[in-house]
Amino acid sequence: MLFRSIYIISKGDTSGIALYRFQANARPGTLSTLERVGQPLTSSRVREHDWITAATLSSDGLWVALRTHKVVMFYRAGEFLRGIWNEVARAEVGSLDEAKGEGVALAAGNTLFLTAEGGGGGRPGTFWRLSCPSIDGR
Repeated sequence: MLFRSIYIISKGDTSGIALYRFQANARPGTLSTLERVGQPLTSSRVREHDWITAATLSSDGLWVALRTHKVVMFYRAGEFLRGIWNEVARAEVGSLDEAKGEGVALAAGNTLFLTAEGGGGGRPGTFWRLSCPSIDGR
């Protein structure tokens, strides 16, 4: 079952952006090889501002959100977790002026939470609560 697996996405800093999952027969305390799911989104490393810094599954199980420092991309979970990279919507978040956007969560009512660490020099981290009507009913 798709939602009973642990998924990992590579961020694209040393190789392409790709989705992996733990093998279904993985057991605690044993070595397990990750299985790549579908084809990678990119075949080679990407620029730093395009790195995937966080990913989340919505509380209703319908959406996956991937974020970079400047963009949040939305995918239908049923497709994405089978390795189908069909971006449905995108939210530009660069105007939030985060020092380093590295957290994302989707909650009920298409609520999007973004977090970022501080930027040095005493600059504080940030926490944003946003509405995402662009994924409502799609």
